Amino acid sequence: MTRRCRRQRYSSRSRREQQIRHGSRGQSGLPALSVERYGRCCVLSDRRFAVLGGVHTYGHLLSLCEALTVGDGEHWELLPPMHDARSRFACAVVAGCIIVAGGHGLKSTEVFDEVLDQWLRLPCDLPIDNQLFAIGSALL
Repeated sequence: MTRRCRRQRYSSRSRREQQIRHGSRGQSGLPALSVERYGRCCVLSDRRFAVLGGVHTYGHLLSLCEALTVGDGEHWELLPPMHDARSRFACAVVAGCIIVAGGHGLKSTEVFDEVLDQWLRLPCDLPIDNQLFAIGSALL
């Protein structure tokens, strides 16, 4: 059974900062994300739940990445942004690295190396564009 990320609504960064200070939680009972988004991709890696990219409610594509540390002191931390802003793309974790591929109108691929704490472009693009999002992460 595959679980999808739940969409959470938060209107501004200042609202997020208030929630952090006061220990507020989102609708799911977890700490709230910094930005409302849809069309994102989610993975679980090394006891962290990562939410990658997506589309902001104002229609802007995001390269923003955040990871929720699970367990005592649950909190979101910002990861370095992806090179390309993406929505509706495939993502998977392989050998401790997060791989993202394609997305709406994209052929590019990237890998996040958690040891180096940076996104690296992969040397080849996908053979197709604008179709991978309909398939999802099972392709990887």
